[in-house]
Order: sequence, then C-alpha cells, then structure tokens
Amino acid sequence: MPNLLYGIFVSRRLKVPLFYAGDLRKVNGQLVNCTITALEQNTASDQVVLATPPVKKDFINLQQDQLDQTTALLILGGPTDEHPFTYDDFEKIIDKFIAFCTQNQLKGLITNSRRTPDLDRYFQKTDIPENIQLHLVQTKNALSLVQLIQQTTYIFVTEDSTSMLAETIQSGRFICSIYSSESVLEPLNQKYLQHKLMQRQNLAENFQRPEYKNTQDLDLTGPIVQAFKRNLG
Repeated sequence: MPNLLYGIFVSRRLKVPLFYAGDLRKVNGQLVNCTITALEQNTASDQVVLATPPVKKDFINLQQDQLDQTTALLILGGPTDEHPFTYDDFEKIIDKFIAFCTQNQLKGLITNSRRTPDLDRYFQKTDIPENIQLHLVQTKNALSLVQLIQQTTYIFVTEDSTSMLAETIQSGRFICSIYSSESVLEPLNQKYLQHKLMQRQNLAENFQRPEYKNTQDLDLTGPIVQAFKRNLG
C-alpha cells in the first residue's frame, strides 16, 4: 500500500500514467491508470487480469517441454489459516502420493518449502520405495523447483501456496491442488478450476491422475503490452 500511495504522488506530480500490480483495496481507482492482477477488481481504472500472478520466466519456458508421462512431483507447503494442514495430514499426503506413483508405475519426486513442518520423524520410520526421490529444501544437492518440474508431467501441490500453484500452472503441466476438509476454496483457486488450469485432490481420498491442462490462456506479457499501448497512446 505505501508503494501505491507513493506511486500516485509521483504520477500526479510528473503527470505520467500509473500502472499498479496489486489490489487497490479502498484507493480511488480514478487515481490509477491501470491495475495488473490475477483477479478482477471493482475499479474505474483500466484492468489487466492475468491467468496467474506473475512468475519467473524459467517456469514459463517449461511450457515448451515434451511431456513423457513417466514422472509425478509432490510439492509440500505449510499450514495457513485457510489451509490448516496438520502433521498427520502431511504424512497422509506423502503416503497417498507414494501409493499413486506405485499404482501408476511412475517415478515420484517429493519437495517441500521452508514452511513445511519438520518431517524427519516420518521419513525415519517410513520405507521410501526406489521409485521415489526426496529433494527437500533443507538437504544438500536437492534439485531446484524448476529442475524438478522439468522432469515432471503430473504435479500435486498443497493448496496453501499461491506462488507454487502459479509457478506449476505456468509450467504447462497437469496440476492438482491438495486440500483438506478444513480448507477454504479461495477466489483465485476457484478461477483456476473454472478455467481448467488445475484440478483439486482431497487428501482423504486416493490420489487420481490429473486429466487436463490448459496452456491457451497463460500469456502474462501480451495483456500488459496491450495495456501500455492503450494508456500511452
């Protein structure tokens, strides 16, 4: 919000257009020439509504990959107010993912985020099959998220992470978000479902192979370029 207020000041002082990436909240839309968001806003300003929040180009470049349908990736986030995953939930998610990979004869990759609970106790007591590889962020030589996605066709992501969902969707893979009975289906994820950018997987049920992906509407640069042309003349 401070950046927006400062931007409005500079825009009006120098008499130049203001493009703002973010929610205006209660700020008068007439003070902003164009907003850039992933959800439509109730504003009088010009709007660019992107398919997802912006992500690094490294993820977008993965859309060109040929998918061999031999590998699945599990990405674990952490509990939030909207997605209060418990330690037992994370254990169950991993168990279900391993079973999914075994049943479908897939190689499985598992990674996490800094917000994921410490799962050492689980991994110490669990016999990890040979077809499953762990690439946890706290371990040396773990592959980066881009490197993991590059190997992958099917991706399961816990629904708490807005950034990881956007990154995986922009990679052009088959995506499932994982939720619990306590999860809240947020507006951005509702949009992803409506546009068939992902599917949802209840952690209480056996994991199913994602059946569709949509790479038709993933362009993040074109709509912004058009907005600059509209507003700069």
